[in-house]
Amino acid sequence: MTRGLHPEGLAHSGLARPVPDNFRRLGGALAHCLVPFVILATLNSGGYRYGASDQAFYQPAVTRQLDPSLFPRDTPVLAAQTHLTLADEAIASIVRVTGASVPIVFFALYVVALTLFATGAWVIGRHVYAGPWTAVALLAAFTLRHAIARVQHTIEDDDWGRVMAWARKTGKGSGWLADPLHADGTSVRVAGERDVFVEAVKDTALGMYDRDIAVRTDTRLRELAYFSILTPETARELGTRYDLDYLVTERTLDLPLAFGSGALRVYRLR
Repeated sequence: MTRGLHPEGLAHSGLARPVPDNFRRLGGALAHCLVPFVILATLNSGGYRYGASDQAFYQPAVTRQLDPSLFPRDTPVLAAQTHLTLADEAIASIVRVTGASVPIVFFALYVVALTLFATGAWVIGRHVYAGPWTAVALLAAFTLRHAIARVQHTIEDDDWGRVMAWARKTGKGSGWLADPLHADGTSVRVAGERDVFVEAVKDTALGMYDRDIAVRTDTRLRELAYFSILTPETARELGTRYDLDYLVTERTLDLPLAFGSGALRVYRLR
């Protein structure tokens, strides 16, 4: 090796400089803060819930990338946003390459996102404030949003989870009718991986990207304005008109029962 490429030569020439001790100390301080930050941020924001919030869109979009036969009816709804982002393709690629399940990959990305956020906040704190403890206080302040903590990194094994597990055994092209506000937990698209007539919160949000989806969502929400008093006749009529196969509800109706768990019942619409 020539002197110009030798580590000692580089050191003497000034091209290679050792990492300052204070930089190492600051990096070590950040490393010690990361785990408490991730835990506190998760607990103080109400916990982590798989399939909730933005994942109500991204999870179905990713599963459709992995299995294009899913969501034959709801593809236009998902496409309203998927054509604007590569996130679903990127996450699906991670699932394929790693062999990890979709829930595990989403949880890992959640932790990575919090880690990057903490790192950015730490860098800003160290530039703005004089001492490292002030930067630590800044990190702690970013975690302060108090709520009931709950961590759910997969579909829960409750009545809804069992109904959705049964839904995943039905035909991939099956259409489902559910309370438009059913996605307070995990939606039919996320937990059941099946098309749903309408999902009030997420479909309304996706409507801002596509006028046709906005009109479709508004029309369908009007159709289910009185879901709590839906009659068997109306349910059958919707099933025929929109090519729907199943209705999930807590009510007892004069319809063929396909499956039940606790208070939840799944009825066949045709």
